[in-house]
This record gives sequence, structure tokens and C-alpha cells, in this order.
Amino acid sequence: MVRGGQVKLNRITGILDEVMEAGAHAEVWTALAQAVPLLLPGPGEKARVGLGELLKVAARAAVRAGARGDIPGLAELAARKGSSLLIHEARRLSEVISA
Repeated sequence: MVRGGQVKLNRITGILDEVMEAGAHAEVWTALAQAVPLLLPGPGEKARVGLGELLKVAARAAVRAGARGDIPGLAELAARKGSSLLIHEARRLSEVISA
């Protein structure tokens, strides 16, 4: 629904953040580990509005859940030049799950 434009990321991000803070960090991480690869911009694509904030929640959930692994496309996004929230949070999430 996000990819189709029916739901905005900022609405989902806020809810996931609340659920995570309520103690469901492992469940939030599981959901985001599946969703993030589908939401990352491909080569030459513009990132969706709010993706940086979603990655911020994903990184926090990953830390709390002790998550390790790989998210397809995340390393490429993290390797991009820049200092935007999106790039910063992609790097942070990549570091967390690869540590």
C-alpha cells in the first residue's frame, strides 16, 4: 500500500515506533526486515518521503532485538554519498545488523 501511494510512511512509522516502545521491538524488527527491502529506492529512483524516519525506527528495533543479518539494497544505499537523514539512518541500520 505504501508503494502504491495509498498509505504514507510517516503514519506507519509513528505507529511502529509506539508499538516498539510498548515492548514489541522483536515483532517490529521482523516486520521491518521484510518491508524495508521493498521500500528502498532502486538505482536512479527517488526515495519515498519518510523513509529516513522509518529506517531510524528499524535501527532502534534492530538494536533492541539484537538483530543481525542482511537487508537487500541497504548496503548500496548506505554507501551513497551525502549526509541526509535517509543516508545517515541507512548507514546506522547497516552497522547495527552487520555488527
